[in-house]
Amino acid sequence: MPRRHIPLAMAVAGGLLMALSFPLGPPLPIPNIQGFWPAAWFCLAPVILAALRARNEWGAARYGLVSGMTAFGLLICWIDPFLVRWANLSHVEAAAVFLLLVTYVAIYFGAFAVCVRAWSRRWGSATACLLAPVGWCALEWTRGILFTGFPWCLLGYSQMPALAVVQVADLAGVYGVSFVLAASGALVAILVERPGSSRRASLAVLTGILVTASGYGAWRLAYPPRKGAGEIKAALVQTSVAQSDKWDPDERLRIEADHFEMTRRAAGRGAGLVVWSESAVPASITHDPAYARRLEDLARETGADLLLGTVSYESRDGANVPFNSAVIVGPAGGVTGRYDKIHLVPFGEYVPLKGYLFFLEPLVQEASDFHPGEGVTLLQGGGAPLGALICYEAIFPALVRRFTLAGAQVLVNITNDAWYEDTAMPRQHLMQAAMRAVENRRPLLRCANTGISAIVEPTGRIVSASRLGEKTILEGSVRPADQNTLYAGTGDVFAILCVILTASSMAAALIPRSPGGHHAG
Repeated sequence: MPRRHIPLAMAVAGGLLMALSFPLGPPLPIPNIQGFWPAAWFCLAPVILAALRARNEWGAARYGLVSGMTAFGLLICWIDPFLVRWANLSHVEAAAVFLLLVTYVAIYFGAFAVCVRAWSRRWGSATACLLAPVGWCALEWTRGILFTGFPWCLLGYSQMPALAVVQVADLAGVYGVSFVLAASGALVAILVERPGSSRRASLAVLTGILVTASGYGAWRLAYPPRKGAGEIKAALVQTSVAQSDKWDPDERLRIEADHFEMTRRAAGRGAGLVVWSESAVPASITHDPAYARRLEDLARETGADLLLGTVSYESRDGANVPFNSAVIVGPAGGVTGRYDKIHLVPFGEYVPLKGYLFFLEPLVQEASDFHPGEGVTLLQGGGAPLGALICYEAIFPALVRRFTLAGAQVLVNITNDAWYEDTAMPRQHLMQAAMRAVENRRPLLRCANTGISAIVEPTGRIVSASRLGEKTILEGSVRPADQNTLYAGTGDVFAILCVILTASSMAAALIPRSPGGHHAG
């Protein structure tokens, strides 16, 4: 291979390694969470090395873009069939939307490569490698908040099968895990770079980060947080209704009957909290009084609290306003609480800047018109305060910690991933939801219509999980927790400090050097 093509090959290799560290396709016969997670430890090394070898910042940006498009072209390829089948886009239109989203995420990779190249030009490759984890963490956090946020498949999520690694999330969130992985990639890069005395300090710092993080993770697993005194016997009802059947009027009664029958079975085995998935039954608890009464009768009959997803409506200014809601139906008082989803999915549950997005008209026509909830509301079920996360909300760390700070002792994620069928999306979604358990040191109950439903310990360990497409009841016990973590208390302070350091160091790197300045190698 000609030497001039080596940096490009490195950029592609980095993207491939990142993608391979996550689940990518249909499952093998064994675990639901798959992906070669060790690849994440060195996937950024080729990207850093390509940036260091670029002729200038523009060249580095191109290498970063190539790496990002390689990674996310594989990671989110499940979007294309979703757009064709459910959003009614043509294959050309779906490919255009897919390419637009992949390019958007790749821009952050390009920005990362530009930072590395600029730092290297100003202070040398050793310092650039030392700052690389800071820049990566800063850009991941930015991607998680800009334009409502798209923090999908942040690098740290790849480590959910490696529990010792992810324990630092209770200090700095998933961004702290990504920081550790970026430090590992930078360490590999600096070892490959030309030797020199200037790299010793950087090697020592990066090695110290990895040793400290590993030691903390081992300690946390050996001495996990204290569990609460009580215990909730929970059951997750996974009826596995295909999306094509969900709103079919002919299937309506069968879907409801399945939920009722499975709930009775679970309660008969001692479940005090029974969870249904998002939009479990195609009926509105506020618009169908007969359905609401049947739910109340079921709760009284079984003596269990029912947590379920539903579309609820409120009359505002003469119009019925829809909300994507989670409600609790108790054996004593009917509907005892309701939480309306705060963070809606753009182009799925609402359309941002609708008047300006004429070029996405086919997709816009298929979007719902939900209104966001006004704030965090806890639900009381199974004898404990519950934080109900609806679908996509589980991938936003800052949102979930608000439930913890409000007093939630158990996290419950209800979702419907049936849209994506047997692709990597449900597996990737579960990995990200499970990270919330570690960050907040709360048990997590996750009920998904077609899977993957799971019971997750505060350490992130998945106690039990259903198979994708399986009709089943997942049963288990969890202990509510009430101790707040450092991350729950301080939020994204660590990531924000990385943003400040990245911005200030880039400003310094771009200031022209004085004639007496020199370059450290």
